[in-house]
Amino acid sequence: MEGSERRIVAFEKRRAEAIGLEVIPGDKWTRPVESKTPASVLYINGSTDLYLRPFYQQEYNDLFYEKMRKNDAKGNPTLMKWVRIQQVPKARVEITRPSSEAQMMLEEPFYVEQVKGSALGYQIVPFDPEGKHKDREPSLQAFHIPITKDQRVVRIRVQDKDGEYLPSSERQIRIITLSRVGFISLILGVLPMVVMIIVMARRSRKYTS
Repeated sequence: MEGSERRIVAFEKRRAEAIGLEVIPGDKWTRPVESKTPASVLYINGSTDLYLRPFYQQEYNDLFYEKMRKNDAKGNPTLMKWVRIQQVPKARVEITRPSSEAQMMLEEPFYVEQVKGSALGYQIVPFDPEGKHKDREPSLQAFHIPITKDQRVVRIRVQDKDGEYLPSSERQIRIITLSRVGFISLILGVLPMVVMIIVMARRSRKYTS
């Protein structure tokens, strides 16, 4: 029948079984970000802890994948994209800090509480099923990564349930702090201008006299 022709495009994933990370800041839990590759370094200011959820991901052609989800969708035929498949079951996260031994973290339940008082916001606390969170469900299951400003670099790796390191699961967390050298440089840069203003003010007063 006229107009009944259709074209079927079959496509495959280019890469699979890579590891991505969902990163949840402790003070902005409603705005998580995703780290798709080991090259995506996580830069933070060290003011809050992080909560991680590792997941399996696969790489597809952007145009084909979007049209598979919705036939009239748009996409880039020259772009490959990582697609989240499922969370890594029974995973463990290894944390390595400078001058310290590696630490293994297990997934834990947490609850998100609203901050009381005039300061609006939320905080993530350990889930207490027998106490104040009784008869409630955890807000999230994640790996808690404590962050301190005195440690500039934190490295993490993900293991599966058998203790094997998962490929492409390595990440770096870099804590960026205010540099004292930068503050001193700012003062040195402003100092000549201040001296010039003082000299001009004295000359103006002298000429007026």
